[in-house]
Amino acid sequence: TFNVVGYPSAVSGSFGVSINGQLTKLTATEDTFPVFSGVVPSATSSVEYSYVELDATGAPLKTEAFVRKLQNVTATHTYNEFFERPTTKWTLPPVPFTYLATWPSYTKIFDDDEIATIHVTADAAQIATMNANPEPADGTAPDVRVTFRWIDHSDIYTQQNISFKNSGKSSKDYQKQAYKFSFDTDYNQTFYSRPNIKLRSEVTDPTMLREKTYIDLLNSAGVPTQQGQFVRLFVNNQPVGLYLMVDDIKKSFVKQTIYGGDATVIPGSMVQPPFPSALFL
Repeated sequence: TFNVVGYPSAVSGSFGVSINGQLTKLTATEDTFPVFSGVVPSATSSVEYSYVELDATGAPLKTEAFVRKLQNVTATHTYNEFFERPTTKWTLPPVPFTYLATWPSYTKIFDDDEIATIHVTADAAQIATMNANPEPADGTAPDVRVTFRWIDHSDIYTQQNISFKNSGKSSKDYQKQAYKFSFDTDYNQTFYSRPNIKLRSEVTDPTMLREKTYIDLLNSAGVPTQQGQFVRLFVNNQPVGLYLMVDDIKKSFVKQTIYGGDATVIPGSMVQPPFPSALFL
């Protein structure tokens, strides 16, 4: 099975896979878009292939400028491979651990070896209103309900009616907004054991590496801390940008990372100083 993550230039477009000059059309459903998949019976484990963007008639529009191979000789399907991105999984050297945190806040979504895709579908007018006025005068942050879809190298994970808001303080002054997702555990909404995540825009850091490096150093020192991974964000099929996805520090996160998920623990108050006046105290 061949699987490509892609956004056609036109709504009626699609993708295919080219093997030895033979083109096979791949399809996506409402439950899998933007992942297009299909089987080529003649393909073997040594197959070489490229993905092709197709127009509404199935004619080729754009072919990848490189040739792919399966990740290993025993594979019967590809990764969820992003169109025109030659590498899906890297092999990165791990950061050495001086100490291990008492309660490591591990979850499979924070994987340094790949850049996953977050695909959001929502009312376009509500999204536009939220971005145009991220911090209303009454202090009430707009809350848009969205369909959330997570796509990594192996999984497609979807949740409906998820809270989607602007996030941050000074980051709201920039065109590239920061965001946060909230999953309501009372209604069985969850994201691989994480009820709240944020997407950091990193607009004040041209390298986009400072916060991620700091997280890695805290992990190395054995400090219970939030985790981070780079992700692509698409909203209503439009690219928004590259983000650093991190845990949102709330009481549920503190209970998991500090108290090992002990349901009997009642966390104390959490205090966030005002910004930017707190910088000058």
